[in-house]
Amino acid sequence: MQTLKISENDLKRVFENTWYWTTAYQDENIAGVGRLLSDGILYALICDIILLPDRQRMGIGTEILTRLVKKCQESNIRRVWLFAAPEKARFYEKQGFLIRPEEAPGMQLGEFGLTE
Repeated sequence: MQTLKISENDLKRVFENTWYWTTAYQDENIAGVGRLLSDGILYALICDIILLPDRQRMGIGTEILTRLVKKCQESNIRRVWLFAAPEKARFYEKQGFLIRPEEAPGMQLGEFGLTE
């Protein structure tokens, strides 16, 4: 599996440029984080929901997703998108997300910054 290497300074800038994020804590430690990019009116993209491996399957990811969607609803965002790894798609389907039809696929440009 490829991992994205990111510096502490770049990570700081990521959150400075994020429209909304939420962090889950368990026993005063970060258990997970989720974030949204948005224009604040029409569209939002859930670009990250990340949990520590030992905190998965405990309802934390569901709570993070619920908070992200609630923020979109409160802002009257008209469309919320996300990209999910194939093995995670079922989780999002259970939360009401639909897989885009084959004739309307999402697209991406390259894998910049990814390393082995």
